[in-house]
Amino acid sequence: MTYFINIITLILISWSMPVYSKDKPDCYNLISLDNAHIEHALLTPAPYVNQNAPKGGTLRQGLLTQFNSLNPFLLKGIAPSELFIIYESLFQSTENSIQIQAQIAKCVEIDENHHTLTFHINPKAKWSDGQPIVANDVKFTIETLRDQGHPFYSSLLEFIDQINAPSPEVVIIQSKNPLSTEQIFSIARLNILPAHFWQSKTFKESANIIPMGSGPYELSSYQMGKSIEFKRLTNHWAVDEPSNIGRYNFDFLSYQYYSDPSTLRQAMFSNDIDLHAENLSKAWATQYPKQRTMDMHINTQCIASQQPRGLQAFQLNLRNPLFQNLTLRKTLSDAFDFNWSNQQLFYGQYTRSNSFFDNTPFNGQLPWSAQESAVLASHPKIADLPPYEFKSYNDQEALLVVLREDLTALLKEGYTLEKQQLNDPNGQPVQFTILTYDDAFERILLPLMSHLKRIGIHAKIRKVIPSQFIHLLRDHQFDVFINTFSNDGWPINEVGFYWDSRYAQKSNTQNHSGLEDPTVDWLIEKINQAQKPAEYSAYLKAIDRYLLNQYIVIPQWHIAHERIASTENISFPKTMSKNGVDPFSLWFEKQTLPYMQNCTPHMAKPN
Repeated sequence: MTYFINIITLILISWSMPVYSKDKPDCYNLISLDNAHIEHALLTPAPYVNQNAPKGGTLRQGLLTQFNSLNPFLLKGIAPSELFIIYESLFQSTENSIQIQAQIAKCVEIDENHHTLTFHINPKAKWSDGQPIVANDVKFTIETLRDQGHPFYSSLLEFIDQINAPSPEVVIIQSKNPLSTEQIFSIARLNILPAHFWQSKTFKESANIIPMGSGPYELSSYQMGKSIEFKRLTNHWAVDEPSNIGRYNFDFLSYQYYSDPSTLRQAMFSNDIDLHAENLSKAWATQYPKQRTMDMHINTQCIASQQPRGLQAFQLNLRNPLFQNLTLRKTLSDAFDFNWSNQQLFYGQYTRSNSFFDNTPFNGQLPWSAQESAVLASHPKIADLPPYEFKSYNDQEALLVVLREDLTALLKEGYTLEKQQLNDPNGQPVQFTILTYDDAFERILLPLMSHLKRIGIHAKIRKVIPSQFIHLLRDHQFDVFINTFSNDGWPINEVGFYWDSRYAQKSNTQNHSGLEDPTVDWLIEKINQAQKPAEYSAYLKAIDRYLLNQYIVIPQWHIAHERIASTENISFPKTMSKNGVDPFSLWFEKQTLPYMQNCTPHMAKPN
């Protein structure tokens, strides 16, 4: 399932294309991750945007998670991710997921030993109140986020030793150890905060303070937990920068919050919102065509996306002693019949996922290259890791054969089956709860639960509202939930946040699994120490293979395009980014020809 409105990612992304130049080789405005290749570049507008797109209008969108804070940098409360549109970073992401280019910073100097970064601030850069962005703002941001922000930031920035601002235009950041390119990225992509704005305010107690930023929009109005609206800054300091040409075209971005996906979908049908990415295959195949016969104001299209894909999966909580047994975890995975679900429930629209790093060179399904094999030559246990293989069934009988084999294996390990209840070797019943906030998943969960029941494993569904769902995850109060592991194309930081043992027992971390595995910790260390592309790819492929063969998740499915519904007043560029829809490249103008597309020309029709 492809998630479209991942606002944090979309807001950070700029789509201009670099044209390389060497006029200033000592101060770089383009940094590449793949081989630490650093260039100075001239920038041009993205080739797909409409450079003459008219400005104006309001883009209305719907969201699900309610919010009770306006500070997205704190652990306390739930802030809307849409707030990141008001902020900018020293460097911004590009369409190429492994490159970043200068934004607030004009360029960065990196010393020969990679211990010191010297950022030069763009003299044009200004806050929304007109004050210039200065080096002290960067110093304030790093110190504040590291010391007072979400625990994520203290982990992200722990390698920084000193920060100095010798002048308003220059900030110097030092580390005792050599900085990896990934660590340079971590600093460069931080959203910068205005020190002068916060000097008279308490950062940790700022849930109701309307924040200030330097981005193309400012927060104009909100109703806590219900709606939020942003106004375009016509005098934005970077309005004429190449990366912004043809983008940020709407005068207002308006977001309404809905209680569940069905209600949000009805808002699309009622012309209450303008743009929606549909995640439910059944709704796309049945409800949208029916709606079109009654009301032609909705356009639908499928837009291909080559962006790196993460993994959507059933996430097991290994803190629960029940899930410590590998054979049991494999049994749970074997009970998921994707082929049946795809044909009977998904209209044949999906493909089974088999990697945390799909659409990247780090997919563990790919064979080792000669260079990767050389890297792993001294680690035969890692080199011998097989690619992950999930069970695939042509019919229910084939599934039952596998489940009987799994049950036999469990009984050999001391499990017992009494009166259709499987018990673990300690006599505890094998039963668990699946946490969700979306009714749409019930039709997927029920067949899985039915299969497990045949061998005495009992599961039930617990549905809660989205805000409660978030709080339960933060406190590890779940057995199983449906998790999405994001993937930005170069997932160096992600592997630590998701699976490092240091975060297993801490609340509010991304290690939802509670995984504490020495092999994984060793691989994470190797990934962080890697200097060459072959080292990165070898250890990332290895951790992908190892984790999936440990069955800590049950992989689900993905789709290679986005299913986009929009009103007739929203216009799209003639060509799209390779990463799919960039909502900030759209504009307000009535489409002359309504259109509708199906995502799969040969969709299977459920029985």
